[in-house]
Amino acid sequence: MEYEIEDILEGDKVYFELDHQNNYGHYWKVTGKRGNLIMVEIDELGHRGWTTVRLNDILYLERTSPLRA
Repeated sequence: MEYEIEDILEGDKVYFELDHQNNYGHYWKVTGKRGNLIMVEIDELGHRGWTTVRLNDILYLERTSPLRA
């Protein structure tokens, strides 16, 4: 599924696929955006990390942001 940058808000969770970064089979929390880049972090089940993904790297979006009305 393809998403627009406007679909993704800080606090949402995304599931992505990258060659150089394992997503550990979990959704990562969105911490910020800049253009088509999305900053994400994970801190659960013993996994801790952060990275930046491109919009086209995102496979699934979980809309959990408290900013959603």
